[in-house]
Amino acid sequence: MFHSTVMMRNVVENIIFLTLDLVYPDDTGGRKLSLGRILYEQEKGNNVTVIHYNYKKQDEEDAQRFFKENNICFYSFSPRHNHHGFTRLLCYMKSFLNKMPEPYYMIYRDDFFHHFLDAKIEEIAPSLISLESIFLGWTENVIRSKKVKINYTFHNVESEFYYSLFVSEVNKIKKAHYYIQSLLLEVIERRILNDTSANVTYTFLSKEDMSEYMKKYNISRGNIIINHNNIKTSNKVNRKVDFAEPFFLFPGSLDFPANSFAIKNMLETPNLNWDLLPRIIITGTVSYNTRKKFLGLKNISLVGRVSEDELYRLYSSCIACISPIVTGAGIKIKNLEAIKLGVPLIATKFSCVGINTSNENIFLTENNFNSFYEVMLKYYNEVLNKL
Repeated sequence: MFHSTVMMRNVVENIIFLTLDLVYPDDTGGRKLSLGRILYEQEKGNNVTVIHYNYKKQDEEDAQRFFKENNICFYSFSPRHNHHGFTRLLCYMKSFLNKMPEPYYMIYRDDFFHHFLDAKIEEIAPSLISLESIFLGWTENVIRSKKVKINYTFHNVESEFYYSLFVSEVNKIKKAHYYIQSLLLEVIERRILNDTSANVTYTFLSKEDMSEYMKKYNISRGNIIINHNNIKTSNKVNRKVDFAEPFFLFPGSLDFPANSFAIKNMLETPNLNWDLLPRIIITGTVSYNTRKKFLGLKNISLVGRVSEDELYRLYSSCIACISPIVTGAGIKIKNLEAIKLGVPLIATKFSCVGINTSNENIFLTENNFNSFYEVMLKYYNEVLNKL
């Protein structure tokens, strides 16, 4: 009797990641999450394609070079219509009347993109298309006609996230925008998440995010994937604190309302003596108008967007990373990055929801700035006493 051994081979899948934002440079939380998922699928041996709906007219030169170096197909589609001034206002009003968030409505109206995506699906023959933003949800109508599996990636609870931006935003026009978008997102979430089709899956960043959605919508557990806070980072940095010019690091853009709200209100909280602490270096984009809001505040250095090498140098030499966030979800993935790199993290409990905080390098504070300041001061003094 002969025994035959059947060698099981991994099935190589063709997977498309559809994005609204550039995922490289990965200098924001959402970008870092999406890029990690893209590289993970490639490392599994799958054929990965990235399609970017470039409605913001972003400079894609760095992204094109990165994906070429990593043997990942990258396609970009820029809408033909111009979304500035009166045209943008008209589009915004129409999206509201159609009960659709603005980018979702733009894609709904963009027949050229529908044909482009349809042709790419025919050409690539993917088994799965991952939509890296809920705003891409209308493309489901194109994808379903091809009988391809769909995955939605949720970087946070989107409608609540936009509501938190409404709370923290100061500008009245932007405030109204975030509130309207949060209401429209609820409508889209309800449609997408109540879909019981076996061909649709949902990827959540953490169990906590999943639980929030499951409270509101009829989601089958069989359709859920938990990312378990997996993000792509380098190995742990070689820590060598700069005691000659010590500093804390806040690796987040102040153009993001939750970040600017936290930093500004923390530094303006009465009876906190910032002369007792080193400066705070803040990386990330900062517009001229945002920069003006921070003029005259002590102990901060706004260095703007930095290269990956420079960011890792700052991670290596800072006293600790700080996350004084009390609203929104702006820096959560940056917290994860600091933890994975082995950098001490001082963070509010709010900004660490869904993160395993048992690590000895994580120092949690209450969700107020007095508590945050006290923990910063205590930690800094402890570091000095060890010298």
